[in-house]
Amino acid sequence: MIEHFFQDSGFLKQTVQAMRDGLMVVDVDGNILFFNKAAEEITGYRKEEVLGKQCTVLDTDTCAVTTESE
Repeated sequence: MIEHFFQDSGFLKQTVQAMRDGLMVVDVDGNILFFNKAAEEITGYRKEEVLGKQCTVLDTDTCAVTTESE
């Protein structure tokens, strides 16, 4: 049954957007690729403001680990 949900291309996106936890996805260079609605509410930044930018703009511990690993 759950396989049906994952076949729907919009299911995962809708689920991640509906999460109450903030989710930010960054690439190996620390560029923000995804920022869900909860992340916007937690940080005060709109996704349009941060997408494509270095995660250091958010001053998070997680970003420090990502960018220091180089």
